[in-house]
Amino acid sequence: MKRAMVIGSVVYDEIFTIEEVIKNEIPLKKGKIENLNLMFNAREKIKRYGGVGGNIAYGLAVQNQKPLLLSAAGQDFFYDYGPYLKKLNVDLRIMKGPKNSHTATFYSISDQNKEQIGIFQPNIYKKYVDKIELLDLVDKKELKAIKVVIFSPGTGPSTQKHFKQFAQFGNTKAIKILDPGQSLSTTFTREIFEKILPETDILIGNQIEINQMSCLYNLNLRDILNLGAKFIIETRGIKGSMIYTKEKAYPIPAYPAKKFKEATGAGDAFRAGLIKALLAGQDIKDSALLGAKVAAKSVEFIGAQGYKF
Repeated sequence: MKRAMVIGSVVYDEIFTIEEVIKNEIPLKKGKIENLNLMFNAREKIKRYGGVGGNIAYGLAVQNQKPLLLSAAGQDFFYDYGPYLKKLNVDLRIMKGPKNSHTATFYSISDQNKEQIGIFQPNIYKKYVDKIELLDLVDKKELKAIKVVIFSPGTGPSTQKHFKQFAQFGNTKAIKILDPGQSLSTTFTREIFEKILPETDILIGNQIEINQMSCLYNLNLRDILNLGAKFIIETRGIKGSMIYTKEKAYPIPAYPAKKFKEATGAGDAFRAGLIKALLAGQDIKDSALLGAKVAAKSVEFIGAQGYKF
């Protein structure tokens, strides 16, 4: 069986929904904030499973794949989130934290306008992500069988290390996807990109992230392609996505959703569809079209892991 490997975070999402509108509660005097001290009444608290790695692995599993998921988690993960993913046929390869350790958690206050205030608490993931060694979690025979691998937000140094280890021990013909995400502004450097882009088949990010590469590291689309990436996929939400090569750009339309519930995790769903099609031998354009279809399915449900086929 041709398999995918997902390297990325697993996170608990703790979402407090409130009656108030957040921006209406901010005290302004002559256009300036004075004495900020906000208090909200939560209508409910919802706990969901998330994290980029967990979301992509989920999306592959509900498309009848059995991905390997490499991550780091606390002991709490193995009571609920882990068994849940395992039941879906996700092959868990998790670096386990010590007794009483906690999995990364995202806390969110969400109002009626779907605007939010968020706090990310990385917990054990921050301590362990740079310590993960591929061969501690996956043997060489398994690495040789991987057809698609996605390196999703960890840190710049961990991504560079995992690229190097996969190049050394993995399938040389595997499709390698770089997905730096929100780590762009914190732990990546131009030097890291110059080392890993020559090994990258597809770099993927949304409009903000692609723009960050230009602003933070002076890397425009042409620079990224000249450094070695074969394709760049820029996701644009309801406007679809763009695929860039050295020769031309291909627009990929958004797939129409039957209804809209929530956009959380739609980008991760896109990646799951993309990877599923790449595993089946589809070209980059057809793979992105399946990504768009899975993303459209995702927004029809609440939460990043609510959709099914």
